[in-house]
Amino acid sequence: MRKRLVWLAAMAVAAMFTVPHGALADNGGSGDDNGAEFTGIIESLPASGLIGDWMVSGTVVHVTDGTEVNQDDGAAVVGATVDVEGTLETDGSVTADQIEVKEAADDDTFGDVEFHGTIESLPDPYPVGDWVVSGRTVHVTDQTVLENDAENGDDQGDNGGGDAITGDEGDGSSTPFAVGDQVEVKGLAESDGSITATKIESDDEGENQDEQGDDDGDVVLAGSAQAIAHTAGHIGLWKVSSHQVRVLKGTKIVRNGRTLHRGAHLRVSGRWFAGGTIRATRIAIVR
Repeated sequence: MRKRLVWLAAMAVAAMFTVPHGALADNGGSGDDNGAEFTGIIESLPASGLIGDWMVSGTVVHVTDGTEVNQDDGAAVVGATVDVEGTLETDGSVTADQIEVKEAADDDTFGDVEFHGTIESLPDPYPVGDWVVSGRTVHVTDQTVLENDAENGDDQGDNGGGDAITGDEGDGSSTPFAVGDQVEVKGLAESDGSITATKIESDDEGENQDEQGDDDGDVVLAGSAQAIAHTAGHIGLWKVSSHQVRVLKGTKIVRNGRTLHRGAHLRVSGRWFAGGTIRATRIAIVR
């Protein structure tokens, strides 16, 4: 009996020295289990400076005076792509130890959109102001390029005053657009569903269709995945650069050899409905 007790004691001592490393970490070790690392796009920053709460692809990131922010490859501004490393908090936010800018904002297609539709109303005076295109508000500024390739464009180029806005291609020769014209709008998709236009051009394809306006609402959105439906086939409601995207059974997801994850850069093709939701026909993972 005495020998058995000695043997059991020896086994217990040996076990103390063979505890798996992961168990030690769980009991006050390095805390790696709470570590967080992800890539995303800066969507908002504190009102002053970099210290405070950032929003990176839908995740709140706490930046302190101890956070190392590496801006060698670009400035940490809205639209920049960053790698975040830190501690995952219980509320899902991340307290950052290190943030590294991987891609400058002006190199990214964050929130870029191409939209086909019919002009329903124009501002007075034309053209700077809010247009309505197939139910969507389009903000036109003095930097928006307007290109109307109407047949009588050369004869009417001076009508309407200011119809060509400053830009690389604006030269004053464009015919003023009118209500009912089919157009393609390119610009930045805002979180409220409106578009700040960088360019508006006539959509000859839409005008030549047998049923005019058949492509109204067609949209291509480039942005980052903020939320992905975790269902079979990922069917359900996603969030891409602050926009709701509905994935259906027939939606084609093209992975291009890449993984689908939050923060992934996507190109979404589909139809933009008045309620603000994009019904996706195709989603491609760009990077």
